[in-house]
Amino acid sequence: MTQGEEKKLPAREIWSILDRTGFAISRLRELELLKYGLTIEQSSVLYILTNTREGSITPGELENITMRQHHSISVLTSGMAASGLVKKVKHLDGKRLKIELTPKGREHYLQTTITSLEESFSALSEKEWLILSTFFTGLLLKSRRMLNLATDLSTKIADENTNLRQGLHIHELWTLLDRTRFAISRLRSLELAHFGLTIEQSSILHMISNRETTTVKDMEDLTMRRQHSISSLLKGTIKMGIVTRVRENKEKRFRIELTQYGKHLYQSLTVNSLEEIFSVLSPLEKEKMTELLKRLLGRARYLLGMAYQPPFFQPDAGGINAPGNKTQ
Repeated sequence: MTQGEEKKLPAREIWSILDRTGFAISRLRELELLKYGLTIEQSSVLYILTNTREGSITPGELENITMRQHHSISVLTSGMAASGLVKKVKHLDGKRLKIELTPKGREHYLQTTITSLEESFSALSEKEWLILSTFFTGLLLKSRRMLNLATDLSTKIADENTNLRQGLHIHELWTLLDRTRFAISRLRSLELAHFGLTIEQSSILHMISNRETTTVKDMEDLTMRRQHSISSLLKGTIKMGIVTRVRENKEKRFRIELTQYGKHLYQSLTVNSLEEIFSVLSPLEKEKMTELLKRLLGRARYLLGMAYQPPFFQPDAGGINAPGNKTQ
């Protein structure tokens, strides 16, 4: 493929596949962590603390690494302290607090399996893991700069024995994907706030606009969200006058359509944040990343028992619904 023949993927489409892939794998990770009574956020804190030299970190450093707000980190660490996974101690200066990993927290972390991640990323070869990690790192650093956050993280997030030139620990790849998705969603949320929309509402508009017809079942399958979540989201958008329900002939089933206001709103939405973020990748890199993400998404959906893939999310070559299909 020559430079002039490079496929130009819209930033909105790249973000959609990245967001959906991260969401699907996080669903699998949540199910696995349930066995240990942990959430993804709690597991992430244990992962960070286990891989710091002293097994401790300040709340400010934790906020910086995870990109979460002060209140969110406070609630999260307080809950973990109450469970005995971490403890809050005074810093040497007597003013600041430190979050320390307890023996129970370390034991909990060491017992935690990563089977969901191993199964999800088995759709790719280790060489492709490294390719993706390069893409994610570039996108994450760009997003952090746009969020006015430090890009020189002092805390090593990868396992101590990981050599990124020779291989990539699978948990580190998941961490990069999860944080990249979170950082981009923060920026996208800020942009959509100008239009009075959330990311979920914007996703619904995008979905309906790119399909001839959409039902509630389609929305559940495409977003991988539960029925009550979709129902609540729909009620909100209907109340805003963005979408409407239309009965299909005399059937009980309804299809979801954009109202005139919804169409106008969707056409007026900007994607400046997404275009700026993904500008760090060349057209060929965007195409490669999208190809790899589609395979990961197909694998995650298969593991979740969602074998069906909507036509416009399928790659050109088949096989994303297969259990493995790793490329060497």
